[in-house]
Amino acid sequence: ELCGLRGVPSAGDVLGVVSNETRARRISAARKLRMEDNRLGKLEQQAGGSALQLEGKSNKGGEEAETERELKLVLKADVNGTCEAIRDAIERLSSDKMPVKVLFSGVGPVTSSDIMLAAASNAEVLAFNTKIGKDAETEAKQAGVSIHKSRIIYHLLDEVGRLLEKQAPTQKVEQINGEAEVLTTFDIKGKKGEKEKVAGCRVSTGSIFNLEGAFFRVIREGDVVHEGRCTSIRRHKLEVDKVGEGTECGVMLEGWTDFRQGDKLRCLEVIVQPAKMVKVEGGGMRFATE
Repeated sequence: ELCGLRGVPSAGDVLGVVSNETRARRISAARKLRMEDNRLGKLEQQAGGSALQLEGKSNKGGEEAETERELKLVLKADVNGTCEAIRDAIERLSSDKMPVKVLFSGVGPVTSSDIMLAAASNAEVLAFNTKIGKDAETEAKQAGVSIHKSRIIYHLLDEVGRLLEKQAPTQKVEQINGEAEVLTTFDIKGKKGEKEKVAGCRVSTGSIFNLEGAFFRVIREGDVVHEGRCTSIRRHKLEVDKVGEGTECGVMLEGWTDFRQGDKLRCLEVIVQPAKMVKVEGGGMRFATE
């Protein structure tokens, strides 16, 4: 057992013996400076590549950019073994819908270099059981970089799951609000004096409404014969926005007059919802596979 070291050695590091402490300090300082230069060089390359990648994505269409989104992280931990274990656990949360990319992982406190990388790459910083330098904390606030601290791995993975959920890609889903059956048809005089066809209906399930975002499908013997917007719903000759189950009403659709007895008028709307996520054993969440 070796005590008194100021830094945390990594597995595989070689310990050398020199003639005196002064020489040891000089060698240590020179090697530390060289390692930091190499580290900064790698960070600059990663930051530059991420910046070009982000610029390229901004020039693409919205749908293509949507499929290329990913959660980027910079990870710092107290010891090397823990850092590797956390990195492996985080990468298991990755999926095709939302990849998780650890741009950099290392041992020691969060430094200004880590904040620079996160800012350039639009990444989040994870600090597990380690300190955050004063300069780094100040620069993070100025650059708008979030630092997530934790001393329990399970809690840190849950935080990554929340970040994934926050940046979740959305999907458009058709929602059926209700359905009405055509009982009869009749004509009314329009605003300009012309005849307009109205479908006399009874709402069989749910509700039908004439609100922004809603549309109707006319279903005849199981086939869709028309799809379009509703122009009017009337109840006792009064214009209404919504009619509930069991209620009779008159319905007019834009561009459609060929109503027949027995037709089904299905009221739908398109809603936007996040993709489904599932809990992962050991902590965190990932997107469910289809």
